[in-house]
Amino acid sequence: MTDAPRDVRRHQEVSMPQPEQDDELRPEDLRRFRALLKQHRVETVRRMKGHVSDALADSGRQADDVDSATVEQNQKLLLKLSTKERKLLKLIDNALGKLERGEYGYCEGTGDLIAYRRLEARPWVRYSVAYQEQLERDRALHVKPS
Repeated sequence: MTDAPRDVRRHQEVSMPQPEQDDELRPEDLRRFRALLKQHRVETVRRMKGHVSDALADSGRQADDVDSATVEQNQKLLLKLSTKERKLLKLIDNALGKLERGEYGYCEGTGDLIAYRRLEARPWVRYSVAYQEQLERDRALHVKPS
């Protein structure tokens, strides 16, 4: 979805022993993922606020016709970015809620454990790779040609 902040990437690169594919997440893993999710949440909110304030700042400028078209295009782009950030924030909050309920790390489609490496890459992920691929295949089959 979006690039992880540098400090989060650095944190992810720390070599930690990983559980086997089918092992339950350990308490220290859950603490680590909670910290990562909270860090991603802070960064996402910061970026969202930046996009919105940039769009508002552009709207207050006086501009000629050419500039106003550029400003309008920039505003649309910033608001689109803000929408993407809002969707990511919703996924992060969902993952934090699952941590609180003891449901974190399980595929919402199958109930199977999600691979540890997948959770490391995107701690807010909802589905296992296999289920996500199935969803994408199903969507592709239901897309009508233009």
